[in-house]
Amino acid sequence: MAVLSGRKVQQVMASRRVKITTPAAASTTVAVPSAADPAATVAAIGTTATTTSTIEFLCKFEHHSHRQMAWLPLSVLQETAEGKLRGHWRRHDASPANPEVQPDYPGVWTQPERVVAEDKQDGEMLVKWQGLNYDECTWEPIEDASEEAVAAAAAAAGSEGDEEGKRGDVVGRRKSKGGGDGSDDDNDDGSDDAEEEEELGGTLVEGGGNGGVAAELAIELASFRARAARAAPPRTPLPEASGLGGVVFDKIAHLLPQAGSAPGTDTAAADAKAAIAAAAAGDQAHGRDGSAGGPDAVPRGLSLHTYQREGVQWLLSKLKMKQSAILGDQMGLGKTIQTAVFVDAARALGLMRGPVLIVAPLSTVPNWTAELRLWCPTLNCVTYGGNAESRITTREYEFPKGGKGSGGERCQSGSHLDILLTSYEVAMVDSSSLDKIKWGAVIVDEGHRLKNFQSRLSRTLAALRAPFRCLLTGTPLQNNLEELFALLHFLEPVKFKDPTLLAEAFTADAAKVARRQKGGDGGGSG
Repeated sequence: MAVLSGRKVQQVMASRRVKITTPAAASTTVAVPSAADPAATVAAIGTTATTTSTIEFLCKFEHHSHRQMAWLPLSVLQETAEGKLRGHWRRHDASPANPEVQPDYPGVWTQPERVVAEDKQDGEMLVKWQGLNYDECTWEPIEDASEEAVAAAAAAAGSEGDEEGKRGDVVGRRKSKGGGDGSDDDNDDGSDDAEEEEELGGTLVEGGGNGGVAAELAIELASFRARAARAAPPRTPLPEASGLGGVVFDKIAHLLPQAGSAPGTDTAAADAKAAIAAAAAGDQAHGRDGSAGGPDAVPRGLSLHTYQREGVQWLLSKLKMKQSAILGDQMGLGKTIQTAVFVDAARALGLMRGPVLIVAPLSTVPNWTAELRLWCPTLNCVTYGGNAESRITTREYEFPKGGKGSGGERCQSGSHLDILLTSYEVAMVDSSSLDKIKWGAVIVDEGHRLKNFQSRLSRTLAALRAPFRCLLTGTPLQNNLEELFALLHFLEPVKFKDPTLLAEAFTADAAKVARRQKGGDGGGSG
């Protein structure tokens, strides 16, 4: 069917009734004879405008992004996607008599998150969209991220400010689905139905292509190319990390890339990297409040607190001494940020070979993703999750070739994997895939979840190969000593082999000490 242009409907996202007005036909004049003067009288003959209605459906197509959605008439779906049509009516309790179903997809689905691969021969890039899994990546034209496309998008935005405002209203309404009072929904009297339908159908999101995100695509493509061109992390520690004692921040600040140092790095990412480098220099270079005390001021909101710098420095020193660690700061003190900067610095110093695996509760994975993107903008941080098909796609493009990841292997995309972020559940389900990689470190958020050393999660993570392990928890000791020794068993399984026996022995020794102290107090000193 010509209207589909070879596309196949994947899902019906919304439906609406639209009015179609057929304009009046052009008037014509004909002579009307009369008794007085048969040739002098003429009359206009024409037709009046007619208005009918039809039902349209907002359709998402297979292998096409949500930005390529289009409104299709009922007749097309009845002929090509009758099953999708029935499913749409059933899900939304709608019908041809009551077809109004508003679009309810999140607006972020139309925003690029990262470029996963590039096919220069075909002139395409594989784009992962925010909020969607890897199995919903789509191939988009590289020309959509060209300088010409960015310039055209900027010109269009400048000349169509009012229309852009309408588009923002539509996306904003979709983002707030279920959270408002319904004041932005259909009017009860239907007086603004036509205006509402025109607004929805005219957005860049629906059938408008990638013009509205040309700048974002250009940034992500540049970031992808910078990751692919980056050299492998140092295989041996740099001089700044050698010698006796721990790592000192003011000796490694220059190792963290400054703004504009990496080709293709976007300004925001470079500014974030510069902030990390400046903060790492310590209070000697900048004031505690982020005020300028050196060449450049730390961008507000990206400076580390003094205790956070000390925490990162302590983790680096523990890594250097080949000792695993528990970062036990209380909730809200920024353990996620400290971990991000620690990994970045460890990779730059050559203290860590192989990628870092971060395992976190599923509910915190989106926050981890955002923080890693902010604080480690030049590292290749991949979020691993979703359904089985999504994880297969992630492994195909984002895992080291051969699955080893010992430090030198590149991914199918051409870049090195620096951080893999996943949830407890995925770590257990895909343990066989994760176990193939030689990790530089395994970091577990909410580490007190490993208090039962015989649980499936504990046994799965303990089996992973990594020279350094770190637990993030504000409550390392919750109920009893055995739970604490279970955490230590995960960190140092040889030194803390049996948590149960260790807890019993520690309790017995503590009792002996208490009895001696009591006896000493009663007998006095000689």
